[in-house]
Amino acid sequence: MGDAAALIDPFTGEGIYYAIRSARIAAAVLEAAFQEQTPALALYGQRIDQELMPELECSKVLRELFNLRPAFFHRRIATRERWWKAMVKILRGERTTVDFRKRLGLIGTILYRWYS
Repeated sequence: MGDAAALIDPFTGEGIYYAIRSARIAAAVLEAAFQEQTPALALYGQRIDQELMPELECSKVLRELFNLRPAFFHRRIATRERWWKAMVKILRGERTTVDFRKRLGLIGTILYRWYS
C-alpha cells in the first residue's frame, strides 16, 4: 500500500512504515463511513495530507540537503555522536523529519521552504 500509494520516504526509500500508517488511517475512515453510513472517503486523502505528507516532504528536504554534500554528512554522522543519534532516531521512527526541522528552528523553516 505504501509503494502503491507513493508513500515512500524520499530519504530512506522505505515504504512499509507508511503503508501501515496509511492502512490504519484507511481503516479508521472506513469504519467511520460505515458507522455513519456516509461516503466520507474523501477524509482519507485529507488525513494523509495532514498526517503523512509533512513527514514525507521534510524527508525530501533532508535528502536534498544530504545530496548537496554527501561526504560532509557521511563524515559528520560517522564521527559525531549527536549526528549519529539523531539519524538513528529518525531511522527507528523515534523521531520524524518534522521533529528534526522543528529543532532547527528558523533555519529549518528556511531550508524547508527553499527546497520544497
